[in-house]
Amino acid sequence: MNNFIDVSHLKQSDRPSSILRFRVGAFITDDSEATNHIVLFVELNGNRSVRIQIKQQGIGRDAELVFMSKPYTHSQNMLVIAQAEPTSPNVTVQSIMDTIEEMKRYRYRFAKGRKGCRWWTYTVMKDFQGKGLIKQRSAEDVLDAVGLEWAESGMKGPTTIVKGQFY
Repeated sequence: MNNFIDVSHLKQSDRPSSILRFRVGAFITDDSEATNHIVLFVELNGNRSVRIQIKQQGIGRDAELVFMSKPYTHSQNMLVIAQAEPTSPNVTVQSIMDTIEEMKRYRYRFAKGRKGCRWWTYTVMKDFQGKGLIKQRSAEDVLDAVGLEWAESGMKGPTTIVKGQFY
């Protein structure tokens, strides 16, 4: 991979694994500047997953993309706000990694206030849909979900989707 992608916590054996489900989740943060952090989990056989997270790298606004193998389907500390089904069993962790690499979605700069994870997640899901990896309308469902602010009790209301910059 490259310096913008961290795969140090990704098991090599997960790369060829078929994806059963894509789950978009909202973590509730206490940070006054960012009230949700949006992440993507891809569920694999055997009650496990890979967490795909765009996060701020250091003190600048440049992002780092992290792939992390997990021994569960998704975090219990997040609200699942959208799901998508793969188009076939041939959709693997490696195939989505290849799409991210091909589209250069690892080169991302957050907007001021550390905002932009909503836009990044939607854009990547739109890429997956465009490549035929997830079913049609899935990216639109993600856009609808990330366009809302979430609290532990559920939806709080609409929010602005702040666009970071791909470069």
